[in-house]
Amino acid sequence: MESTQDEKLGEDLSEQIVGTRICLKGDFGTIRYFGKLQLEKAGDDHWYGVEWDRKESKKGFYTAYTDINEGIEEAKKVHVETKQRGNHNGTVEGVEYFTPIYNGPQDKCCSFIREGKLVFGTSIKEALEEKYQVYKEKTEEEKQKSEKEEEESLFVGTNTGGQMRVEVVGVEKSYNWRTDISKSSEVALQSLKIDKVGPPGTLRDMIPICQYLYLDNNLLWNWDQFFLITRQLKFLHTLNLSGNRFKRIDDSYMAEKNVNDLINPSLKVLVLNKMQLDWSQIHIIAPALTLLQELHLCENNCSKISSEYEISKDCWRDLIYLNLEDNKISGWEEIQGFRKLKELKKLGLGINLIQKVEFRPGFRQLTAVDLYQNLIDNWESIDQLNNYFELTRLRLQDNPITSGEKHKEARDQVFARIQYLKHYNGSAVQEKEKNDCEQFYVSMAYKDFLENHGGIEKAKVESLEDLTLGGYMTAKHPRFYELVEKFKVSLEHLNSQKEDKEKKMKNNLVSVKLISQLEHNEGKTFKKKLLPSMIVENLKGLCCKLFKVDILSMRLRFRDDEVSQVYYDINENLRQLSFYGIGDGCEIYISSVD
Repeated sequence: MESTQDEKLGEDLSEQIVGTRICLKGDFGTIRYFGKLQLEKAGDDHWYGVEWDRKESKKGFYTAYTDINEGIEEAKKVHVETKQRGNHNGTVEGVEYFTPIYNGPQDKCCSFIREGKLVFGTSIKEALEEKYQVYKEKTEEEKQKSEKEEEESLFVGTNTGGQMRVEVVGVEKSYNWRTDISKSSEVALQSLKIDKVGPPGTLRDMIPICQYLYLDNNLLWNWDQFFLITRQLKFLHTLNLSGNRFKRIDDSYMAEKNVNDLINPSLKVLVLNKMQLDWSQIHIIAPALTLLQELHLCENNCSKISSEYEISKDCWRDLIYLNLEDNKISGWEEIQGFRKLKELKKLGLGINLIQKVEFRPGFRQLTAVDLYQNLIDNWESIDQLNNYFELTRLRLQDNPITSGEKHKEARDQVFARIQYLKHYNGSAVQEKEKNDCEQFYVSMAYKDFLENHGGIEKAKVESLEDLTLGGYMTAKHPRFYELVEKFKVSLEHLNSQKEDKEKKMKNNLVSVKLISQLEHNEGKTFKKKLLPSMIVENLKGLCCKLFKVDILSMRLRFRDDEVSQVYYDINENLRQLSFYGIGDGCEIYISSVD
């Protein structure tokens, strides 16, 4: 009978405990099992089965700085020694006690911890009392000491070695700082191992006018706690729960709840980054978030959204900013469901796997899109973005199409292809620069057409209304005719640019002599025609092949002609030949560094 009662007690505790978050020696985990083990060494004790958030416990240093607003990312890594956290996957000696959720079935990411060895977290009430020392007024001795310290701090040194008193507003109020938390609109409780909210009404009594509450990186573990917080704080505007991990819920979770009672009309910004959430969980609680304006879901598992869930206009009617950065989203179709939202103005889609943007009517208020660090490799996607007529801000760095040696050319094309662009990668787009890019783009688009229809020299176009030209431009350069009209560009002008460029190329070439002063082929000479825009580094590469000389030991000098006795060193690799005034008749000498 006693054994049966123990088992019943264990089952009751298991229901309460499974899903609870813990932190042990700096590692976060989730309790997946509570009960006895079928192991001889485990005895009759109860054990906690823990799944750790990460596979390894790191010892060492990793420093990183990231500023998304400015597009700056720097990271520095040093050698790190690792120690495996966990020694099984929930199955021990053929008995499966639980299955890990956040890790794979083959990962040894789980541990058993004997009951009594695990220390649980604290409540928000206790954290408030500890951090802000609520209800602990200063003693007379403490007040006198504070007044003396404040008095001393009111004097500053002068240039003559004396002291001058300065007036500080609000000194008297600072003496009672310990009891001011009830009047605070901003409360920060990050990383305090909070796993409980506390009795109903606690937050309402302790922080009644709180508008900004930061609870990131704690041990909160279910949506009941979320609603317990939001229902008590009627002025709450922003809530950050990043780094907590909530127990999964199903469709029945909201079935017996009065949704209207769960809505906090003041809550406008909700931050749920790094919580291992997929969209199914957001979809379930969405009816209680109808007045939300900003939703941040960075570094979660929301890879499947519109392809599996209906996006309700009623649930997200006030949403202005949706941040889905780093969610392994692989297609633009996953966010198409949001195009029906009338108020949506900004989409955060950076650090995903999107390769192509496909326009569908909607997103009528969309003004800003973050698409940095994706896989976009085609200009058609940029043209599709131009169909969102309110789009003025775009982040596109670190995509295949904008990376590498031609990033400047890509930037100019983006300026030209998106009509109303005002900010690009965090920088303002100047009107003059945009006009220059657009005019250059017209010529570039025409050249692109010629190259794909017989070549620049052979292809001929009789009229800008040419059907072949029109079809190509509609498909490849949709803004071509719009820009032709804007800048009053004629076909004659485009063709003259082509002819002028060919003539200019021929006329710009300078004839020089390359003369060896090397020991193994001294006097060897080549006559070459070079572009003045050629950089020294490329000239060295040419000489390396012609004269069989190591580029690292090469020295270049030149003189204006064979009569001149003055020699000039050519020693800056990234300078163009024109910088040195190299023209027709110049002699360039190749030798070894002394």
